[in-house]
Amino acid sequence: GDACDDDQDNDGVLNEADNCPLVANVDQTDLNKDGKGDCCENDFDGDAVTDRIDNCPANRNIMESDFRNFTTVALDPEDDAQADPHWEILNDGAEIFQKFNSDPGLAVGRHKLEGVDFEGTFFIAPDPNDVVADDDFVGFVF
Repeated sequence: GDACDDDQDNDGVLNEADNCPLVANVDQTDLNKDGKGDCCENDFDGDAVTDRIDNCPANRNIMESDFRNFTTVALDPEDDAQADPHWEILNDGAEIFQKFNSDPGLAVGRHKLEGVDFEGTFFIAPDPNDVVADDDFVGFVF
C-alpha cells in the first residue's frame, strides 16, 4: 500500500475501518477493546510495561518481582546466638539473597498482591567453610 491506498496493509479491511491500518490483521482482534488492534499494541494490558519486556502482557496485575520494598520477620523466639536474617537484593530487585547463616525469618513484601500465581526457585548451597552441623531452615518469600 501507499498513502493513496484505501487499504494500506492489504488485509481486506479499508483504512478508515481498520483498527491497525499498517499491519495486516484480517480478524481485527481487539481483546482489550481500546480501539487499537492487538497486533499494534505496545502495552496490551496498560500496565506501563511494554509487551516486549512484560512477563505477562495480557494481565496488568501480574508484574515482575521487586524485592526492594519488604520487611523482615524474625521467626526465632529463643533469641539464640545467630543473627536475624540479613537479605541482599540483587538484579534491580529481581532476586533476594541471604549470604550468611542466620535465624529463620521471612521477607514479606509490602506490595498488595491479588490474583497472582507465585513462582520461584530456592537455591540452597552449603557453606564449605562450615565445619559444624548446620541448622538451616528452608522457607519462602511472599
